[in-house]
This record gives sequence, C-alpha cells and structure tokens, in this order.
Amino acid sequence: MTSELIICIPGTWTDRSDLLRRVITSEPEGRYIFAGMVLADVEAKDHVPLEFCPAAPHIPRAFETAGQGKIPSEILVRLCEHTSVVYLHFPPDLL
Repeated sequence: MTSELIICIPGTWTDRSDLLRRVITSEPEGRYIFAGMVLADVEAKDHVPLEFCPAAPHIPRAFETAGQGKIPSEILVRLCEHTSVVYLHFPPDLL
C-alpha cells in the first residue's frame, strides 16, 4: 500500500479555470502553474498532484471535528460558503 499526505483546501473557485487564473496570478506572479492535474512551483522546481472537486457538504463538520474546538467560529462559517475543494497529494517523505 502506498501512503501519502493529502491536504484539503476548501475555496471559492467557481471552476477549474477560475482556480487556474488565481494560481497563475498569485504573488509572486509566475511562480506557480497549474496544468492538468499538477500544481508546480517553478522556482523550487517541484510539483504535486492536485485534484479539483466540487463543494463537499461534509467539509465544515470535518474541519470542526478535526480542529478539536481550536478553529475560530468565523472560519467555520466561511467553510460553509466553499464552492469547491482542492486536494494536494504529497509523498510521505515531504521535506
């Protein structure tokens, strides 16, 4: 069995094109690219698989549970407003 570290990032991207636009225009501009199912850091010459998914209704509750009461209520409210989710897949030996 292969293990990996998966990071879940809820967001307000309307679709993959919106995510792409925001990635390539984020500061520092031009450092990151998103092509196919890969997010690449041009400067670090590194990349990770990226999975773009529609909103998931269980996300706010999952974050609330995993946060063990340490996530501020205003963040939990914002999680209810997410329109999509990005999953980054990292190797278990991430440096």
